Amino acid sequence: MLISSEIIDRVLKYKNFKTDAKLADYWNITPTTVTNWRKRNSIPFERIITFCEDEGISLDYIFTGKGEMTRKDVEGDNQEISKLLEEARKVLRSGNKVAHEALEAGIRYITQTIDDLENMEETKKRQKNMESRMASLEARLKKSEEIRKEDLPELREELLKLRAIK
Repeated sequence: MLISSEIIDRVLKYKNFKTDAKLADYWNITPTTVTNWRKRNSIPFERIITFCEDEGISLDYIFTGKGEMTRKDVEGDNQEISKLLEEARKVLRSGNKVAHEALEAGIRYITQTIDDLENMEETKKRQKNMESRMASLEARLKKSEEIRKEDLPELREELLKLRAIK
């Protein structure tokens, strides 16, 4: 069960605020609003989640008090992955069997996609290697063709001499 006072206290601790009034001022709300959250054991989830995302705070820490207070800095795709993992944790904690099975199917799909991407990277490396080898062979072939053209007059003379000897 979520206890709103504990969650609010963790937000206060993170911001180093000593009073609910400081938090209320920070969020541009009245101190009475914060007091009501505590009394009613209610939490403005959207506000808390947005706050955590903006500040880089772990949702696990804010909601449970467990784990590291701050998330590791992540960028781009990694940040998206972190958000997905956070949502996955919520589904796993919910106890919803259908959602759990859907999550498992999604994880299998993502795992297969990652494997496919890794295979694609390996294929790209092999393709670059083959292209390099082909370029080398083409250069050698071109060089041998140039040598043949240079040798052609000498070969004709030798051929004529051989015919004359017969």
